[in-house]
Formats: sequence, structure tokens, C-alpha cells
Amino acid sequence: MEAPSHLNVLKVFTLEDASAPLPGPHYVVSEAIMQKICGMTSPEPYVAEIQKPSLQPKKLERLLVCEGIADPGNLGTLLRTALSFGFDAVYLLHHCADPFNEKAIRAAKGALFHLPLIFGDWEHLLSLQKSYSMELYQADIQGTPIAECSPSLPFALILGSEAHGTSEQAKKHAHSISIPMTKKTESLNVAIAGGILMFNTSALCRKQITI
Repeated sequence: MEAPSHLNVLKVFTLEDASAPLPGPHYVVSEAIMQKICGMTSPEPYVAEIQKPSLQPKKLERLLVCEGIADPGNLGTLLRTALSFGFDAVYLLHHCADPFNEKAIRAAKGALFHLPLIFGDWEHLLSLQKSYSMELYQADIQGTPIAECSPSLPFALILGSEAHGTSEQAKKHAHSISIPMTKKTESLNVAIAGGILMFNTSALCRKQITI
């Protein structure tokens, strides 16, 4: 996924002179410098420095809430998945990984250029819930199986940290939902679980609207 043309490209670094014109000033650097810039042992032959995206949601019918997601790779994967399933924005509560961490950027695969991010705390999130009459759902292994739920728009899906799950505030304010699993495993990776829950909550909303 490529960066939209409206983004301001500040600099472009390449391993050799490009045959085609490049946006913004560009610099030819060694492979060692490119590895240092990218944080990768086998970098692409070019990298761009762009202005950090600042997007505003046009609506809030589907909101993903990340609470304490510590691994930037998981966070980036969740951003990519949220964009794929039509979520309008992602709300990042305090103590989440930085979505602009290099590992998160790589995992997001361009989602950061299209998906609005909202940074805030529980007080702000609950004010949004009230303003939009939004139902809150939180992933919890003890929750109601997702197939037995009837979510409707607008809603927010809360995913908790890899180590501790969702907070007491999430449990207090949100309906608990779960993914049925065999007894041979205790849990799923948060990015995998988030993808399953995002797909199913959106699908159940579409089914409800169609009927």
C-alpha cells in the first residue's frame, strides 16, 4: 500500500540514483546507512521521510479501542486489520505502543495513511460513547460467545494488553464477548483475536441491518 499523493514528502533516501523523478529532495546513501535508517538488515532500496499523518474520522460507527497493547507489531497488525474491515478509527488509550514505531509502521502496511487515530483516556472515551450512543464490547475469555451477541451500530470493540487483558474499567463499562476455542489452548494472540472479533462484529451488524 502506497502513501497517498497529498502527504508531504520531506526527504527520500536511495541506495543509487533513481531513473525516475522522486518527490522532495533525495539523497544517495550507503547500504549501512540505509540499514541504520530502516532498522532492517535487508532494507528496500529507498525510504522516505514524510510528515506524520493527522486524520480526522468522518464518522464513528465502528471504533477499535486498543488498551495497553504493548507489542508494536501487534498494534500495527490491528491497524491494518481495522482498515480492512471498515473501521472508522482506532482509539489508543494510555500505555499503548507507539503506532509510529518502526515495527508498527511496517506491520500496518500503509494503514496509518488512511485510518484516523484518536489518543486519549477513559474519561474521553466514555464521553465519545455518550455523544454517539455507542455500545461498548470488550474481549474477555469469560465473555459471551460472539455468535450469541447482537451488536448494532455504532459500537466500539476494546482489546486489552497481551499480558493482562482488558482493565477493570473496560469490564465495568462494556459487554464481554469471547471467541469459542478448544480446551487445548488458553488464548490467542491479540492481533489474531482482534481480527476475528472485528470481522464478526461487523458481519453481525450487516446481518442485523439486512434483516
